[in-house]
Amino acid sequence: MLQPKLTAKSVDIHPAVAFGSVIVGTALLGAVGALIAIPAVATLQAFLGAYVKRYAVTDDPRVHGHRSRGSGGPGLLARIRGPRVPRPEPEESS
Repeated sequence: MLQPKLTAKSVDIHPAVAFGSVIVGTALLGAVGALIAIPAVATLQAFLGAYVKRYAVTDDPRVHGHRSRGSGGPGLLARIRGPRVPRPEPEESS
């Protein structure tokens, strides 16, 4: 129980992933699988981190407008709907 948590800190993987990998390694290969499970998952994580394309998340001015947050002005709903235009009143017919 203590081994996955300690080893996970040294190889920088989440403790739940480490624990799950030890369970799967034990089920597949027994005691040897339990010992090599965390290094195998850490290797897989390093490989995927190096070779899987990551996309940078940036703010899109078309979505947020040119104002920064907290700058005052109309609320989000007013920015989505646009300026209010008064509607003409209906004419009464006799």
